[in-house]
Amino acid sequence: MEAYRTEEEQVEAIKRWWNDNGKSIVAAVVVGVVASVGWQWWQGSQVEKSEQASVVYNELTELSGTPELTPAQQVRVDELAAILKEDFGSTGYAKLADLILAAEQVERGMPEQAYATLEALEKEVAADPTLYGMVKLRRARLQASVLDASSAMATLETLVQGEYAALARMAMSDIELNEGNYEAALTHLNLALALNEDMSRSPEVQDRIAYLESRLSETASVDGEPQ
Repeated sequence: MEAYRTEEEQVEAIKRWWNDNGKSIVAAVVVGVVASVGWQWWQGSQVEKSEQASVVYNELTELSGTPELTPAQQVRVDELAAILKEDFGSTGYAKLADLILAAEQVERGMPEQAYATLEALEKEVAADPTLYGMVKLRRARLQASVLDASSAMATLETLVQGEYAALARMAMSDIELNEGNYEAALTHLNLALALNEDMSRSPEVQDRIAYLESRLSETASVDGEPQ
């Protein structure tokens, strides 16, 4: 999979991939039972289940895109995520629903619950390198606030050699910045840009570089002043 600049673009790519290929994957899973008498019925039921899951998932994504959810809408988000998990757990939509649910839990000021959601999902998708890396990256970002920065950095270190290396370095830069470690933050940011030059085109990234360089310059000036 090509490198994406943001986690959101990665989620969109997986959603598109699933919509394009989900049904064929369902068919591939059952290649070994093609000769069975019930094949046509099974195939039809699986396609129908995937379509039903898609309807539920679409409602979930529409709700999650609402700027501020009402209490009733928050309840509905939880209900839809539970439906996908319990009734359509064999489809890719259930995994994507957990990602949305975790994001909503963060929005509601429930980082511990969001962390638990991602931790459980990470175990479920351990055999899927693309989803596994994405979930682990998101969990690591939460880990810094739910647990501590050092444990989050250790988690991110496991991602710096794969397809999520640039995003992992960016997350490490964010954590170091929050800790006031400007030099380390700039180092990780530069490593991220070396891995993905497209990131350097972002105005936010350029602002981050300028801020970090100015803070380091200020620190150097203070340290160089005569006592």
